[in-house]
Amino acid sequence: MHQHTFKGIACVMVSIFIWSGWMVVSRLAVKGALTPYDITAIRFTTAGLLLLPVVIRKGLAIGPWGVASGFLLSLLIGAPYTLIATMGMKFAPASHASTVINGTLLVLTTAVGIHGLREETSQLRLAGVACSVIGIICMLVAKSAYGSADQWVGHLLFMVSGLLWGGYTLLARAWRVDSRHAAAVVCVFAMIMYMPLYLLFAKSHIGLGNWHEVAFQCVYQGLLTGVIAFITFNIGIQILGALRTGAFIPLVPVLSTLLAIPVLGEIPTLLEWAGVAAVSFGVFLASGILHWRPRFLLARAEVN
Repeated sequence: MHQHTFKGIACVMVSIFIWSGWMVVSRLAVKGALTPYDITAIRFTTAGLLLLPVVIRKGLAIGPWGVASGFLLSLLIGAPYTLIATMGMKFAPASHASTVINGTLLVLTTAVGIHGLREETSQLRLAGVACSVIGIICMLVAKSAYGSADQWVGHLLFMVSGLLWGGYTLLARAWRVDSRHAAAVVCVFAMIMYMPLYLLFAKSHIGLGNWHEVAFQCVYQGLLTGVIAFITFNIGIQILGALRTGAFIPLVPVLSTLLAIPVLGEIPTLLEWAGVAAVSFGVFLASGILHWRPRFLLARAEVN
């Protein structure tokens, strides 16, 4: 394997592990002393401050409507997404979160991409959507021993989270925004909008008694998830291309589920494993990697 390619794969895998762990870390936090409101505040205060220099240099204007575009992107993938997703984790396990969110994201982006953005599709991509729908249904039907009596509430919140993430993905794709600038704008806007509301109305569970937990969440939520994962994923795209990089995304539900076993003690049932497998396989099919051919094969085909 070429050293440059290995670097690209390594960067992508760093992002995948961070995003997979985010589901588990957030679920662990809401099962403990911290609330979803605390987690959202920790994430965007830390990431917002770290990415503030980017906004100072490039500004809050992004996309066709300038500052308004940045504000809209932050409403989609900023504080509302994190708050709703972590609220869902109070009701349902991490495996359900990663599977339902990723499955809903794929279904929305494919449907809107085909009908709204007039994107070309393929039978494999449609098959991937079908697999994801089957995986979501498996999770909706599965009765987890680790969820609450109102597990359906978590599922509903996860689907809303997937729709928000999908909306961000579609707009970012249509507007061709720079992802690093977008991440900075989203985090700074989220910090500006959310923190006053949090300080005025939310009951904080952050204190000296759990400072070690808060410090860990600052590092994971703000630094790793909010900054490092975005940077490494973009490096991977630059080296491997968007198509091959996207082929790693199906690992997120699988790794989240596997990590939840030792960290949270959440052992999936056969139906839950079927849901994870169906959504992961669906995202893999929809990624288009099966249509990809290495450059040397393309060059040989052109010569012939």
